[in-house]
Amino acid sequence: MFRQPRHKQKNLNLSEVWKKVLSVKKIIIDEGFCKGCGLCIEACPKKLLKMGKKLSKQGYPLVEIGTSDQTRCLSCALCARVCPDVALKITKNHV
Repeated sequence: MFRQPRHKQKNLNLSEVWKKVLSVKKIIIDEGFCKGCGLCIEACPKKLLKMGKKLSKQGYPLVEIGTSDQTRCLSCALCARVCPDVALKITKNHV
């Protein structure tokens, strides 16, 4: 009576799902727009952002976030709201 799906659905356990969710970047920094003003660093409630050693093409120091810090991000977007150059994009992960 019920039809079987034509494609096989892979069964994922919960830990695999969380690995996929947490592996997605939450903060994306556009290096072409960042001028290293540091406002986002001050705005982050978790203090995950820091001034990096890398310089942009214009010679500005770039803000960076560590890979391990991505999982601690709240996706509150305070950093993106205060950025005068719209250099930050925040994504929210959904299962």
